[in-house]
This record gives sequence, C-alpha cells and structure tokens, in this order.
Amino acid sequence: MYYSVNIGLIDANLLAKINTAFADPKKKNMTSISPNELPTIMRSLTLRVSAT
Repeated sequence: MYYSVNIGLIDANLLAKINTAFADPKKKNMTSISPNELPTIMRSLTLRVSAT
C-alpha cells in the first residue's frame, strides 16, 4: 500500500493504522495433559492408526 501511495496510484493508505482498531490477542500457555491421562490418549491413537 505504501508503494501505491508513493507512486501516486492512490491518495492515501486507509489501512495504515488498522491494527489499532483491534485488541491484542491474549497470550496463554500451551495446555497439556496430565500424566494419568496419557495411557488413555495413547490407546485412542493406537486404535485410530490400526483402524485405517
């Protein structure tokens, strides 16, 4: 867009500060499974692989 303004193709870059209209996303840590859930998940994955 800046290029278009610089060469006179458009009068102004209307999207220059569009990021100020939106809130920053909330940062969150990656969730994980508890150790006691691991056998269930591994069993589920094994069943899916052997079914295909």
